[in-house]
Amino acid sequence: MFKTFLLALEIISLFGLIDYFIYNLVYKNRILLIIYRILQSVLWATTAILLWDKVSWVCSVQFLLLYFTWFGDWVYYFLCEITNGFGLDWLPGRGSIKEVFDNLVTWAWWTLYGVFTRLIPWKLNEPISGKILAIQGVLGIFFSIILEYLL
Repeated sequence: MFKTFLLALEIISLFGLIDYFIYNLVYKNRILLIIYRILQSVLWATTAILLWDKVSWVCSVQFLLLYFTWFGDWVYYFLCEITNGFGLDWLPGRGSIKEVFDNLVTWAWWTLYGVFTRLIPWKLNEPISGKILAIQGVLGIFFSIILEYLL
């Protein structure tokens, strides 16, 4: 039971881990950061397609639900907290989760909540509440599990 959910959860966690390492290696170089973000987008789209084709459409939708409800970013911030950047000049380190709960996140515009609330142009750069991001992440998990349970 919940095999596809667990697979989707493992893959999105791997995305968070990859993001943690690669982002911290390239964030100071704008060109490399742009290239990374493009490759990251290609990777998640390819992953969703492969999951649909090789596993099931349910697993692909679960992966996308977790992705677009910021679950990979929660993994990223968890890694920031527990590793503290390994003592390297990495961004951010311990205490970075505070940035989220201090409602400073403006870069989650691509999440489900972000897209629906940013349809109004003057709200585009407004921060998204850390509580909203947490609720959104929990809802992503909840609906991913429900999807598998119902089908």
